[in-house]
Amino acid sequence: MDSDDNQSISIQSEIESLLAEEPKNELLRNEVHKIKPGDPDGAARMLSLFIQMHFENDEAVYHWSRILQNHADLKKRLTRPVSLRTAIFDYFISLTSIISCPLVVEMRVFRQTQEQAMLDQLTGLYNRRFFDQAIAREIKRAERYHTQFSVLFLDLDNFKKINDQFGHPAGDEILRLVANVLQKNARLEDTVCRFGGEEFVILLPETTGSGAVNYAERLRTNLAQEKSSGGLKVTVSGGIACFPQDGKTAENLLLESDKALYAAKFAGKDCIIHGTSDKRRFERYTHPCRVKFNTVEQVFAKEAREIITQDFSIGGIRVESPELFAIETKLLLSIQLPGQETLETLGKISWIKKNGSGYQYGVKYLDLDHEKTGKLQKAVQSLKI
Repeated sequence: MDSDDNQSISIQSEIESLLAEEPKNELLRNEVHKIKPGDPDGAARMLSLFIQMHFENDEAVYHWSRILQNHADLKKRLTRPVSLRTAIFDYFISLTSIISCPLVVEMRVFRQTQEQAMLDQLTGLYNRRFFDQAIAREIKRAERYHTQFSVLFLDLDNFKKINDQFGHPAGDEILRLVANVLQKNARLEDTVCRFGGEEFVILLPETTGSGAVNYAERLRTNLAQEKSSGGLKVTVSGGIACFPQDGKTAENLLLESDKALYAAKFAGKDCIIHGTSDKRRFERYTHPCRVKFNTVEQVFAKEAREIITQDFSIGGIRVESPELFAIETKLLLSIQLPGQETLETLGKISWIKKNGSGYQYGVKYLDLDHEKTGKLQKAVQSLKI
């Protein structure tokens, strides 16, 4: 833990102590207590509870240290108890002039207005505006603590047909039903939002791509068992992007998850894809090839598995396996090519799709040299004869 973390924790502890001394401050105390000690944006989040201005966390730490000093000075000069809010207002209005024309409003009224602005009125889920703020915070946290998180983008299949055939009230009921299923299956730390129309997005902190695939499959399966009061059912397609492998900005993560969602739609809908399955630049051949493989980590600990390719190309192979592996997993491959030659090479999983009781993978070759490329080209030529 660095000195900035220690300073933020010390500030939070002092703020909580001061609020405990003040009557009728339970709401504020609870809000401050929700902020985890060591949160990289902790000081800024605490300051935003009192004033609606955005500061970087190091700026907030600077202001808090002076606010607390101002609180001590006011208490000494006035020889009476001084509330923390009084010290904050005096600091920003009189000592710094950062705030020039403040408006005082009851916190509960403000929170209600603020929450309404962040909620989707039909489903009760958070909206796009809230998601944009949540993913920005999660990126900062993941960068600071070197963790992963995933974005799951969902779209209802054939939703326009429901509206056209049964009317918008039926469509609205389906949207509320889906929202309810997403909420019931979410963890406390997950952020579930209605992105717009029939699109939903879920932010999954500290979740790998393979973990997100499992999570999304549970959602898809649970939703398939639900139906509206009119007996209507709906399925979803989903795309997953993982930080930092698939993108390091909110824009890139949304773009990659949207690409994966599009691939899921193209694959027949009612499925989940992590990564886009259309990245191979080479022609694909459906000739089945026998493949023995093992992960690099398990090469000495576990016997090689054997599978059959669904298709292959000079750039990679598409296979199915009952086992779940993570995106970026490296595999040692032994491929029996057409013409009976064997290709020994290293591959990397570039996308995942849940397929029935197993998983479909796109595997990209990593270490093709001139000899290995020649074997692949020869195999391809034998299929064209």
